[in-house]
Amino acid sequence: MFKRTISYEDFDGNQVTEVLLFNLSNPELMTLQASYPEGYAKHLESALEANDKKEVVKTLQDLILNSYGEKSSDGRRFVKSEEAKVNFEQSAAYDALFTEMLVDKTGQKAIDFVNALFANVPKVPAAE
Repeated sequence: MFKRTISYEDFDGNQVTEVLLFNLSNPELMTLQASYPEGYAKHLESALEANDKKEVVKTLQDLILNSYGEKSSDGRRFVKSEEAKVNFEQSAAYDALFTEMLVDKTGQKAIDFVNALFANVPKVPAAE
């Protein structure tokens, strides 16, 4: 799990700073990593380098929404319900985070996000 602090203006015009939580379990990470011949991070880097905007947007959107969740009060679970996902997708926080990544011409913010999610993934052979 990693935390990402984002500042944005909410729908009432208030400036808000919020800490968002993202996590992919090891099974989720390994499945995602193995689904691309060169691994997920390299796939995203290649799409960024090729300026394949459609693939970058789709890839980032899927990754952000599928990794967002809320830590349980006892700290034993990372809850990723469909309701939490929809609520996040409809929030100004998601809008700000997604926009921040897409307007970064270097792609570094998106790469940093991916690297934070994949920081502890066990190495698995790439798909053939």
